[in-house]
Amino acid sequence: DLTRRLPVNWFDRLLGGGLKIEDPKHPKHAAWEAYHAAITAVPSKIIKLRQAAYSSKLKQMQEEAWWRTLSGQEFERAFAELLVRKGYKLRHTGGPGDQGADLLLETKKGTVIVQCKAYANTKIGPAPVRDLCGSMLHHRAIEGWLVSLEGFSNAAHEFAHGKPIKLLLLNSFLRK
Repeated sequence: DLTRRLPVNWFDRLLGGGLKIEDPKHPKHAAWEAYHAAITAVPSKIIKLRQAAYSSKLKQMQEEAWWRTLSGQEFERAFAELLVRKGYKLRHTGGPGDQGADLLLETKKGTVIVQCKAYANTKIGPAPVRDLCGSMLHHRAIEGWLVSLEGFSNAAHEFAHGKPIKLLLLNSFLRK
């Protein structure tokens, strides 16, 4: 087709003598195809990344919801299993007469006491932190962990400040 090959105006002359870039005979067609493929692939990559992030967040929310259905003792056992899967060496002591220690972690530095509080929709106040402090003395522990679903009050943080007590959210263990 002669009309396709002859430049009609200055713009067509500038871009290759009348051939459209979509035409495989155009000298820059391969570069155009590569560029076109790259810009059409970017949105799908972004969508896939967002879908993966959404799926991950949904899974995390479902897992958190499951933890909230557990009783206190079920929470202790499930948390112990989670720590074992993460490589911790521990002994489960929870239940009546546990002397303030649900779990005893054995580390290179010494014993760490873990106290679990599965209070849904309630921040932990200073009383369990004080109890943990006393349990640490009783068990001669080097550190104490208080694990909560919802977090801790300002008074709990104030009491723990400067002591070898960590106030930890369950979420921090689920994300690792």
